[in-house]
Amino acid sequence: AEWSEEIPHCEVVLCSELYEPGKSSMACSHPLGSFSYLSTCTFTCEEGYERLASSSATLQCGASGQWNDSQPQCIAVSCPTLQQPQDGAISCGEDFTFGSSCNFNCSEGYLLKGAITVTCTSAAEWSEEIPHCEAVQCPSPVVPLGGQVSCEAPSHPWGSVCNFSCDEGYDHQGAPNMQCSRSGEWSAETPTCTATPEPPLNPTILGLAAGGAVSLSGLSLAAWLLKRIRQKANKFDLNSTSDIEEPLQTYRNSIDSLI
Repeated sequence: AEWSEEIPHCEVVLCSELYEPGKSSMACSHPLGSFSYLSTCTFTCEEGYERLASSSATLQCGASGQWNDSQPQCIAVSCPTLQQPQDGAISCGEDFTFGSSCNFNCSEGYLLKGAITVTCTSAAEWSEEIPHCEAVQCPSPVVPLGGQVSCEAPSHPWGSVCNFSCDEGYDHQGAPNMQCSRSGEWSAETPTCTATPEPPLNPTILGLAAGGAVSLSGLSLAAWLLKRIRQKANKFDLNSTSDIEEPLQTYRNSIDSLI
């Protein structure tokens, strides 16, 4: 009066236990028991990582004891591939994934415009605008007043030289030339041209020159006056027998009356 076997009973179906994968978090719900039928687990990737498109974010344990999909994996996001800049170079890590950085530099005679380093962010974008290299150029030099400047190249690239000179009557103050450096700055300040001062006259020589000029002028005037008086006197002849008398000469108290 016994059953041939023990009385059977029903147990909930179990699925394989899941583990939290790297770079992600896992949240599960077990209504009938741990990792059993109808248990669900949802996976969330950490910042900078994304789930593979081939897997589902949420898994559920089925009646057959199998999860409805494979356990998802999270991989780092990737930023756009960078190219070596023209007239420059780039140095990066193994790839262009989240957290990786790239450094830029330019060839001699060129300046880097932009950030030296860019980093791949969690949004799969580079942290800065991609830099580029530009040829070094110095600003146009200032032409000094009373002088002129002569340059090797109109664009004033790195290494070019500008020479300065002053006009006649001006003295040069400062460097005779300046060179454009690799930083885009001139190697020297712009020179100036100052008017050359007249040499001072010796007071003794100045006095003698003035006195001599006055003496010579006085003697010349006296000789000229005497000559004019004699010329006018010759016009009168006291022994003349002519009935017509010459009119009297009127003299004035001025030099004009003798002319």
